[in-house]
Amino acid sequence: MEAIKLPQTLWLKNARLLDPALDLDIRGDLRVEDGRVAAVGKASGGGASWDLQGAVVCPGFFDLHVHLREPGNEEAETIRSGQEAAAAGGFTAVAAMPNTTPALDHAGLVRWVVDYASTFPVAVYPVGAITKGRQGEELTEMVELRQAGAIAFSDDGSHVKSAEIMRRALEYSLLTGAPIITHAEEGGLSLGGAMHEGEWSTRLGLPGIPRLSEDIATVRDLMLAQYTGGRLHLAHVSTAGALEALQSFRTRGTRATGEATPHHLLLTDAAVAGYDTSTKMKPPLREEADRLALWEGLKQGVVTAVATDHAPHTWDDKEVTYDEAAFGALGLETALGLIWDRGVRAGLISPAEMIRLFCHGPRAVVDAPQPALQAEIPAELTIFHPDEEWTVETERFYSKAKNSPFAGWNRASKAMTAPRHMIAATAGHIDHGKTALVRALTGMETDRLEEEKRRGITIELGFAFLGRNVTLIDVPGHERFIKTMVAGVSTVDLGLLVVAADDGVMPQTREHLDILRLLGVPRLFAVLTKVDGLEPDWVGMIEEEVRELLPDEYRAATPFFRCDALSGEGVEALKTALLALADRLPPRRDRGVFRLPVDRVFSVKGYGTVVTGTILGGSVRAGDRLRVMPGVREVRVRGMQSHGVDRDSLGAGDRAALNLGGLEAGDLGRGDWLCEPEAVLPSERLDVALDVLEHAPPVKHRDRVHFHLGTGEILGRILLLRDEAALPGRRTVAQVRLEGPVAAARGDRFVIRRYSPPETLGGGEVLDPLPEERRRGDLPETSELAALASAADLEALAWKVRRMGTAGLPWDQARAFAGLPVAGLDGVVGQLEARGEILRLGSAAGMILFSREALERAREAIRTRLDDFHHRFPDQLGLTRARLLSDLAAVFPPALLERALDDRASGEPVLEKGVLRRAGHRIHLEADTAARADRVETLLREAGLAPPGLEALARQAGLTEADLVRLLGVMQAQDRVVRQEDFYWAAEAVDRAWEIVRRELAAGAGRTTSDLREALGCPRRHAVALLEHFDRLGRTQRREDFRFPGPEFAASASHIEAKNP
Repeated sequence: MEAIKLPQTLWLKNARLLDPALDLDIRGDLRVEDGRVAAVGKASGGGASWDLQGAVVCPGFFDLHVHLREPGNEEAETIRSGQEAAAAGGFTAVAAMPNTTPALDHAGLVRWVVDYASTFPVAVYPVGAITKGRQGEELTEMVELRQAGAIAFSDDGSHVKSAEIMRRALEYSLLTGAPIITHAEEGGLSLGGAMHEGEWSTRLGLPGIPRLSEDIATVRDLMLAQYTGGRLHLAHVSTAGALEALQSFRTRGTRATGEATPHHLLLTDAAVAGYDTSTKMKPPLREEADRLALWEGLKQGVVTAVATDHAPHTWDDKEVTYDEAAFGALGLETALGLIWDRGVRAGLISPAEMIRLFCHGPRAVVDAPQPALQAEIPAELTIFHPDEEWTVETERFYSKAKNSPFAGWNRASKAMTAPRHMIAATAGHIDHGKTALVRALTGMETDRLEEEKRRGITIELGFAFLGRNVTLIDVPGHERFIKTMVAGVSTVDLGLLVVAADDGVMPQTREHLDILRLLGVPRLFAVLTKVDGLEPDWVGMIEEEVRELLPDEYRAATPFFRCDALSGEGVEALKTALLALADRLPPRRDRGVFRLPVDRVFSVKGYGTVVTGTILGGSVRAGDRLRVMPGVREVRVRGMQSHGVDRDSLGAGDRAALNLGGLEAGDLGRGDWLCEPEAVLPSERLDVALDVLEHAPPVKHRDRVHFHLGTGEILGRILLLRDEAALPGRRTVAQVRLEGPVAAARGDRFVIRRYSPPETLGGGEVLDPLPEERRRGDLPETSELAALASAADLEALAWKVRRMGTAGLPWDQARAFAGLPVAGLDGVVGQLEARGEILRLGSAAGMILFSREALERAREAIRTRLDDFHHRFPDQLGLTRARLLSDLAAVFPPALLERALDDRASGEPVLEKGVLRRAGHRIHLEADTAARADRVETLLREAGLAPPGLEALARQAGLTEADLVRLLGVMQAQDRVVRQEDFYWAAEAVDRAWEIVRRELAAGAGRTTSDLREALGCPRRHAVALLEHFDRLGRTQRREDFRFPGPEFAASASHIEAKNP
């Protein structure tokens, strides 16, 4: 997300540059070019700049101990929300512990974490599990995990109970070069405990965990590290005894390191007195003597890293009694401020020592790259203001969880993020002063058209800039231009609801406010304009009228401003509030796929076509190729600007002006999209969650509507799936059939307006951008569809694959549905594969996803087809693979059938003699057919090794040649006859022939065809055919005119013995 990554080129001015590894502590500038440090101390040049006003710039912080919960526990935290929390806390990289569900115990899952996390600027280094499933019983494939990206190994959350397994793990650390991180806890001593065993556990009546539990486990693992020479790291050291042991073993040369957490450095077991479950953690908060010993260990260098042990939990996991609550507390967003305030400002450690503990120390433990404030080094930087006072408010955390023991603490020092681009749009009735307000705020005129100036009203969207990072979009207020208004506010961070104080709430005030809410605009400022000369009581009455109008989503958090654009009253206060909001605006959620809805297109002489819009996700650089949607034409990005400044890259949330090559200005327009190629597919059908406004008329089944999505509008019909009419104030699920294609993504917001007369009816959210036709009245189906609104990527994709049934979900459709980059989708699919829910079949270009249910239906269809064949043709052994695939191809894709046939874990179907059959099937002959077969077998036995040809045999058996061939085929399937070329022998005759040949070749010397023919005592043509049969079976092999024992020579002897015991 753009909010927490530096632009590729940036000038950081007036900063305290601090890098203890370089002995650097100066006041100066730092310039970043192409993502690398270009100059330190004195810097200049073009591009974006940021006046840091004395903030500290230092090498990027690394958290050695973080629980991101994904996969498996996404309700508590996800990789993305954890990365956002890390960025907010000043960390540029984290090590993710393996206690997920499933554990990070196989290479595919480790690779997925690396790939999925790579789309966000905070690096995630997976820690692989030591043992499979973290069960402590069997080592993982540690070399493979290391090659896949594991930076260390741990069973964190559990101690490896077996000393032998821990010894082997440490020996493997010598091979992989990666340390073993131990959660030192003797489980027999800690079992059932909820807090530290001591005075406070006795007072509170809670079961205790003694120091001895950690101390014993620590000493054992240190002894094993000393014995093996392996690398050991002690996670969350909490006792003075463990610290003393670490120091002692380090002095003996043991390769061991240790970390301390902020909560163990700042809190003691006395904090549990209020039974706040956020203070429950493992190891538990200890006594004051242990806390002081940890600080001493930091200063003496025994402990070389501060790590947060960030452990998010859901409300349900923590809002229970203390002894039942889950262990763990948050740490990413508070560690920097807490340690600076209680460590550096308190004089316990120096600023340089703190940076070593947050950056260099933890990176050295796992050999992670060391950033530096040095030219040519990648610009991985942490920026924080050491004197900014703030309060820990868990409701403002980026983490999904809120379980912090520091809630309410006042702190100094806060991480800073590069100012994020904020987009605000006006809303309100015509002639309420929106354009004048924008002009007063920015000094820019947004009415560009001659007609706008002549008539004194806004007709088209207008754009103005406030400072470097705020765009103001001025929208028309007349009801005839609602279409344009919707296009203007579809992508904004803030709505400015403008109400003229001399006029009050008017129709478009209400309608514009409805549209802001329906489109999910997250914030609102209410601005009363034209207040000059009005009585304060009157303005107060209008303010109350507006406040009563606000829906619940906005009422509590919406500030009010009183302004007059002509006199300037209140304008400066509004400007200050806008800039302040931009500074603290949370990052836009970015799914990593580039999408930009076009709101303007024009030509610039000497440059060509330029389009503008707000980037909803992903990033773009000069030279990138994009696709114009809903068509399929590709264009090349020649260059780009934001706020009139040339940029080398832009990302989510930025206002962008892109200079495109490959098309004319007339080739696209407002409502089109620019998208990453292959990431979005056009669709004329959408499944949606539809909210009908409380004051709107009911929306009936098949109503024709104006459908507004992004900056575009298209006609369509609402097909209700379970109701005849969608009632005012209610939510329902529907399918929208559009009269042309759109480029929608799951989660996109939309507005619908009545076809005639125009009126806003409602809006909602796209649930499935690529649905099949729905059946009305299917309540289970509509219930599942409604649940998509809150489904995570994993559950949503699993649902979609199941819905596609035996047809499967092609990879391109899966990507368009999920709205993820290739690496992200690959990871989600990998998780679902690991859970056994889906499988992917086919090559990269034609890959299709299938559910396990679809595979089982294919297996059942194969079984049913074979049952039918056996019933109709009991005298046949089975069907060839090609015939079976052909028979079922009309219902099942070939790849699914191939997988069902190849995956025969249950032993079904059986492959025998080149055909497939049910396991219980045996050839059954009718009485007359059986008699004919017996007659033929008798004739062949009597013929011995010189059977007659087909014509003669048919004559002797009294059959037509065609009937004889069919009968011989059945007998061959029964192993009663053997065929080679045009001859058929009784099976026992062939066995006799082999015994003769085997004896002749047993000595190992070769025999000529003449030698073997003579031994067999049959005509040459029969002998040659028999020998070629043995060649085919691998029993013999021919070299010129000689036969020698073949690869199956020895096995064939036991085969004959088994048949003739």
